[in-house]
Parts: sequence; structure tokens; C-alpha cells
Amino acid sequence: MLISETSNAASSKAEGTGRAIPAITRVSPFASARTVEQFVAVVGPPAVGKSTVTGTLADRFDVRVFRLREFAREFRSRPAADQRLFDTRDPLGWLTEETVFLLLQAAFVRGQFPARDLVVLENFPGSLTQLLLLTAIADQLRAPLMLIELTAADYLVAARARTRRVCPTCEPDLHGDSHRPARRAARDPDRCDSCGGGLLPRRGDESQRFAARLARFRRRIPAIRRAATALHLPYRAVDATGDPDSCLQGVTTALAATDPLALLFASWREHL
Repeated sequence: MLISETSNAASSKAEGTGRAIPAITRVSPFASARTVEQFVAVVGPPAVGKSTVTGTLADRFDVRVFRLREFAREFRSRPAADQRLFDTRDPLGWLTEETVFLLLQAAFVRGQFPARDLVVLENFPGSLTQLLLLTAIADQLRAPLMLIELTAADYLVAARARTRRVCPTCEPDLHGDSHRPARRAARDPDRCDSCGGGLLPRRGDESQRFAARLARFRRRIPAIRRAATALHLPYRAVDATGDPDSCLQGVTTALAATDPLALLFASWREHL
């Protein structure tokens, strides 16, 4: 087993969560070679703007963005990968928590996700258990962890999902599930501004699937907030009802107010 609820872990329970932080399978040859200095997790309801914010951070400030779905697909494509790890009965296709933990260890403890200094995690954690797994990894690496929640009303994110489009040319996907929002061309809103290719609705934005994703987020986020408080993790809520630039401003303001990111992000804000 990759995750074990040992007596050690049980003694590390987050007060008020009722859950133990899982014990980590130590991989000492890699732990000393870490390069991650800080984790920032960006969460929020579907279509709130997480991909836009994290993508802008990556483009403007050379921040590495960890997307679990992308790392999982790359990991799964390796010849030695055990395909059974990716079997799931979850109606939304979520991987098991044991597989998630294996991927986090591979990415950050074994250093298979090339990163330095700051890593932004997009749309992760999505559950209390995932937060505890991430906290365990961060503790092992002695890397501080901060949570930022982008907030917006259900009617607004639903409206955004109905109009959001992706570009399968700019972001080809073997499973036909391109994810990152595309910029529409000014002369033809059904075409990609970058490549001119045709745009498509994102698969996850289909009305019933989107409603299920939104309901899952609303159901799980209260426990994540409570655990962040109990674990003394910096947590900031950022209003994402405005345009992407104002949301980005809110994110960088939150980061600039949080040690040890203050000096880094205070200088970034001057370039916005």
C-alpha cells in the first residue's frame, strides 16, 4: 500500500477534520534533491477561471503549473506504468486517492515534475483527503503550502461554461478532451485567435456533467476550508466575478501578503 494510516499518522490528525495525515513512503535518495520551495494550490468551482489565472502566472512569471490530469497522462504513457492504477469507477473520472498519492510522490519527492522554487497546483486539492496527501508531501519536502480559492456564484460560472471553448489544434488530446480555454478570434468567434483552427466546447462543460462537477465542488470545499484552518495553512479567497486581469490582481495581492512570497510577488505586481 502507498498510503497507510499508522499510529504515527493518527497522532498527526488535523484538529477538527477527523482525518489523519497519511504516512509517507519515504524515498530518501530523492528527498534531499528537492527543488520545490513553495506550493500554492489554486482551487475553485468549474469555469471560475483557474486555468486562465494559472496560465497567466506561468506565461508572465515563469511559474511552473502542476495539473494532475496532465501529469497522470504522461505517467500513464510510460512503458513500465501499471495501467491498473488508472482504473476508476468514479462517475467524473477521478483517480483513486492511492493513485493520486503515487503521482504526487513521483512528481515532487522523486523529482519527476521539473520545477524550481514555486509550484502552482491548478484545481488541486479537490477533496479533504487530497489536501491531507498534499500536506504530507509538503511537510516531507519542508515546503510551505498555501491555498487560494477563486470564488464566484453558480449562475456566473454556469454562464461561463456555456460560452467557453477549447482549441484541439493548439491543445491536441488523444482522448478528445482539450482543456485550456482558447481565445476567440475577433473576426470569427468560432475560430482560435492563435492558430485559426475551429473551436469546440469543453467536454466537461456539457450541462449534466458540469452540474455534477459543480455540485461536487460545493459539497467538498467546506471541509477543505476547515482543514486549512486546522492545519494553520495560509488560505485566501479571491473574488473571480470580474475580468481575468482583476482576478489575477487579487491572486498576486494575496500572494504578496503571505510569507515567504511577499518579496517575490510584490515585485510581480508592478508589472501587471
